[in-house]
Amino acid sequence: MTLDLLDIRNFRNIRGGIFELSPQVNLIVGANGAGKTAVLEAVYFLARGRSFRGANLRHLLGEKQQEMAVFARLRNTSGVETRVGMGVRNGCKILRIDGKDEKSAAVVAQLLPVSVLVPQSHGILERGPGYRRRLMDWGLFHVEPAYGMEARSYARVLAQRNAMLKTRRGDRAFWEELLAQEGEAVHERRQAYINELNNRLDSVSARMLSKRVTLEVRSGWAARRLSLREALNRVRRIDESRGYTSVGPHRGDLVVRMGTRRAERFASRGEQKLVVASIVLAQARFAQERRAGEMLLLVDDFGAELDRRSRKAFLEEIRFSQCQVLMTAIDQGDVPESTAARVFHVEQGTLVPG
Repeated sequence: MTLDLLDIRNFRNIRGGIFELSPQVNLIVGANGAGKTAVLEAVYFLARGRSFRGANLRHLLGEKQQEMAVFARLRNTSGVETRVGMGVRNGCKILRIDGKDEKSAAVVAQLLPVSVLVPQSHGILERGPGYRRRLMDWGLFHVEPAYGMEARSYARVLAQRNAMLKTRRGDRAFWEELLAQEGEAVHERRQAYINELNNRLDSVSARMLSKRVTLEVRSGWAARRLSLREALNRVRRIDESRGYTSVGPHRGDLVVRMGTRRAERFASRGEQKLVVASIVLAQARFAQERRAGEMLLLVDDFGAELDRRSRKAFLEEIRFSQCQVLMTAIDQGDVPESTAARVFHVEQGTLVPG
């Protein structure tokens, strides 16, 4: 699906605007505080049902507004249209697809797969395993749609075992057997995905960094020596004393190396940004191959702190990524004319064609 038309109403400081997007690169230009990032955030909210800046719903409403909405027209490769609307009214989210109420934002995530690169994206590497797991699982969800259900099933069984550890009630053997089965399946999915992703990441990272970026999945237990069932048996007493499960894929990690070194420890800030961008673009390429459809990439002033060579390499990779792209810049001159297919300006809370 491509995002063909966007209609934003009272989202933060964007009062309104209906505009048609290019299926290629769209550049949004405006001064600091004009609302460039809010446009990207609105699209992300439409696709994911939340903000990539961690804001709660009331902070997404325009000043003195009680309602806001983001509408979109999506178009698949056959030209078939789907209309999606996500909004907030009376403090509650409302989602509609082709005029019908829908409860799950995961439906839109499948229709409109979105990834985002912001100046702080290097934090995915530095802020710990949870952030790196989410990066991995986002890509896997869009390559293997069944993975979302598998991951949720594992989370439910994990919650059951944790409750049993705290109350000392329940069928321990049953829940541990089920947790072992579900957990091994989640890890195997992750491992197979990362093996395939590394094949695509190799060429992307070489062009952007002139260095090889590689990924390695850590299972969350000593998987080379033990099955998850064996690991759960070994830590049972520890888990009972702590009241939670200490091994399993929920404790896994994604190790990111640039060359032979851990990227979060030895790469510079600029290199870390390019490492994350390489991974995201490789994920998008993999997903497009599997889905036979486009991914939407949101880029918020990502090249601001990069040197000229790095910025050029990044923009060239964006241009040839085959993703639909929405990117922001303070000045149109920051992005070569050949990069953007369509330009918009944010002026006084309104998005207008450039």
